[in-house]
Amino acid sequence: MAIVGLTFTLAREGARKNIFLNCIAPNAYTAMTQGIIPDDYKSVGVKDITPVVQFLAHEKCTRTGKIYECGGGWVSETKFV
Repeated sequence: MAIVGLTFTLAREGARKNIFLNCIAPNAYTAMTQGIIPDDYKSVGVKDITPVVQFLAHEKCTRTGKIYECGGGWVSETKFV
């Protein structure tokens, strides 16, 4: 949640200078998640997160202050109320 708070703060501060900032919460089967994520999710890897990063890093993307969960061929904007 500290990263989420930092994302919101930096997005607000950066808006004055046309700087956009977002947070990505990736889901991927890695050595760190081994034993937590079932073995049948081994196909869920870093390659599934790359398109989200490319989209957010594109010069025409103006989304800011958002949190995206992604992995396994899906992406979802997370909202906190």
